Amino acid sequence: MQKLDKLGGLIIDMDGVLWHGNNPIAGLGDFFVTLRELAIPFILATNNASLTQQQYIDKLAAMGVAVSADEILTSSMATATYLAEYIPHDKRRVFVIGEEGLRQPLIDHGFTLTELYQVNQADKGINDQGADLVVSGLDRQLT
Repeated sequence: MQKLDKLGGLIIDMDGVLWHGNNPIAGLGDFFVTLRELAIPFILATNNASLTQQQYIDKLAAMGVAVSADEILTSSMATATYLAEYIPHDKRRVFVIGEEGLRQPLIDHGFTLTELYQVNQADKGINDQGADLVVSGLDRQLT
């Protein structure tokens, strides 16, 4: 425990580290109890952009671990934050290839999501000029 006391904080991957599929690793709840007892700050990170922050909170809760939103960071959240900082406000129309976990952070950062079928179909009264950006992630519905 003495070595743990000296930690400044942890960045912990979730998928394949805290659980496999929907099965938590042995001792998962105890691990978080220890982190909290020792007041070791942590952030749970993932490069999986398919789930939203809330879905990760819910998944952990189902495994007996309570975490707050500020303890979860997904790759899609990092992407949306980066784009919000560097993309001009008049260039925030995004075509997303991905699932809700990728879409929601972009919406939360003020981006407008477009759909492929909306682009330049004057015969249908659609004069949308399309997207300024394409953001891509895992999309299990893509055919």
